[in-house]
This record gives sequence, C-alpha cells and structure tokens, in this order.
Amino acid sequence: MRLKRLMAATCLPCLLAIPAVCADQPETITPRKKIALFNGRDLDGWYTWTRESKFEDPKKVFTVVNGVLRISGEEWGGLTTKQMYRDYHLIVEWKWGGATQGERKTKARDSGILVHGVGEDGAHGGIWLESIESQVIEGGCGDFIMVSGRNKPSLTAEVREGPKNQLYWERGGKLVTRDSGRFNWYGRSGLEGRDRFSWQAGR
Repeated sequence: MRLKRLMAATCLPCLLAIPAVCADQPETITPRKKIALFNGRDLDGWYTWTRESKFEDPKKVFTVVNGVLRISGEEWGGLTTKQMYRDYHLIVEWKWGGATQGERKTKARDSGILVHGVGEDGAHGGIWLESIESQVIEGGCGDFIMVSGRNKPSLTAEVREGPKNQLYWERGGKLVTRDSGRFNWYGRSGLEGRDRFSWQAGR
C-alpha cells in the first residue's frame, strides 16, 4: 500500500493535503485512536505551499484566528501535513469565509481536501500534490476530482451518466475507474459555475 499525506486548499483553490514516502520523511502513522490534526492554536504539524511563494507564506494565506484555521484564498496553494498517514478515516468541519479573490472574484467559493497525496509539492500545475480531491465548492461539495500527474492517482466508483457525459455517483451503478477528471456527487446542484452572488440569491 502506498503511503500518503493530507493537504487542504484555499478558496482560490488552496487545498488541505496526505504525501508519499521519501527517505527523509517521518514514519507513517496508522491511526489506532482519534488524532486531532489541527491543534486550534497554530500550524504546528503542517507546512504551506503556494504557486507563487512555494514554502513561504508572506501574504499569510494560512492563519489561525480565534481557534479556527483561516484560508484567505489570496494565492493558489495548500496546507499539507508533515506527517504521513495510512488506513485513516478523515473527518473535517468547514464553513465558508468572506468574498472570493483574484481569478475567482465573481465565481463560486471553491476549496477542497486532497487525500492520498503522492509525489512532489506543486506536481499538479505547480500548485498541488498529485492526489484525490474531495471538492468543497458552492453547488458541488462532495465531488471527487483526480488531481493527476506522473503518478496518476485513481478512483473507482459506481456511477450513472448524466448530461454532457458527466459521471454521477449512484449506488449499484456501472463501475468506472478514472485517473483524471471527476466523479460528481449524486445530489450536485449544477450551479457551481455560476456567479457566486446569483447562486446565493437563489438559495
């Protein structure tokens, strides 16, 4: 079994991420009891990576405010665990912050959780680890996206085909394996590409 890290993304897609084994990596943990990955005080146990600043974070995209991890979305990138994990069950609580920024200023708020991260930081588009993203976007939370590269992480799911050949998860559906593209959540709204303010007004 491959060994992984966890990464988290910002609203200008920056992601939470779990990386592959390297000689200088710490020992991989198989959790036997609940582990709190975030201590509520600081980013101890994590490191940042952004497309523009690499391991630095001069704009403070990732901060802790009142015991909550805040991701501003000011740069594309992610927050990654230093420790590697395997055979884990991940639980994440999240809520939307303020306005989107930069290229996504008039679009839906967009983030995600990258699991089973492998390879080098920035391997996918100079931004993320190769991984499987659990999408956190207005109108599409729960989609799975293959964040692929040289190692091509893959996912197999039961699906049905929807409009424009999009695949939606459906229990008992056709079994499909992908190493690129996405599997949509069965209840996806279809509004994720619209202007964020229009989507909120239609709630």
